[in-house]
Amino acid sequence: MSSYCITAANHRNSNNHCASQFLVWELNQKTNTWNQIGGKPINFISDLLLSGHSVNSAQYNAQTNTIFLGAPVELELRIARNNTQYHISTMPKF
Repeated sequence: MSSYCITAANHRNSNNHCASQFLVWELNQKTNTWNQIGGKPINFISDLLLSGHSVNSAQYNAQTNTIFLGAPVELELRIARNNTQYHISTMPKF
């Protein structure tokens, strides 16, 4: 499996605070260097995680061209509005 990290996020939806696009990097395991693969949507991140790859938050330092890894990334499904009926966290198991 490969290692990926996210160093930036765009928030293009003015109606909420959710990030919609992420700057993703992939670790070249042979050279131990990070290669930027560009801005990717959340479904790209989801596919990486579902495929068993690791994805971490990270910080990119342009002056030294280095990446500092943060915590692993996870995804969650949530209801778009607060104070709504049928909260996911209280739904019955099936």
